[in-house]
Amino acid sequence: MEERRRSVVKGISWRCLATLDTILLALIFTGSARAALSIGSIELLTKTLWYYAHERAWLNAPAPSVSRLARWLGHDSRSRSVVKAVSWRLVGALDTFLIALLVTGRATLSGAIGGTELFTKVPLYYLHERLWAHVHWGKDPSAPLARFAHFPAEVRETLELLRGYYHLSAAVFYGLLCCVSVFVGALLVYTVHLSS
Repeated sequence: MEERRRSVVKGISWRCLATLDTILLALIFTGSARAALSIGSIELLTKTLWYYAHERAWLNAPAPSVSRLARWLGHDSRSRSVVKAVSWRLVGALDTFLIALLVTGRATLSGAIGGTELFTKVPLYYLHERLWAHVHWGKDPSAPLARFAHFPAEVRETLELLRGYYHLSAAVFYGLLCCVSVFVGALLVYTVHLSS
């Protein structure tokens, strides 16, 4: 089971990435830094609360089975990450649309910002989920290694060390992919927006 503090920190890390993405999209579509920062600032509050509620709800959702190796490594399934990303994006896009409508007063512009997020944020959320699949802070640390209790202590320690290095390198990899994804997504949207 995951602790509430893990959900809070995970929500904050997602909100930093996602708000940067929203600000860049709003800047592209509105051409106004003030409007973009206003939309991003309001969503910091609303989406942090929505994300926490979404995360806690997913903790109670049944998880699909994964391989023995994946269970030992402490993974959620990739399909669960995809479905979770899509469900969050539906909530997030509606929230962005309403905030952009409040700030700009223009439904078409608000729809463009919220609709574009469907394409930029689903992959970003998936990468963020995969990153957090490799962060075990705030989870029960003994669960993945319980089946190796009969091994000698030195073997268990070595397995835990290898598992730790694997998760650290995977988390760094997915973290870098998240950062690159925000800027590549914004660049693609800007290119398409200029050509239309």
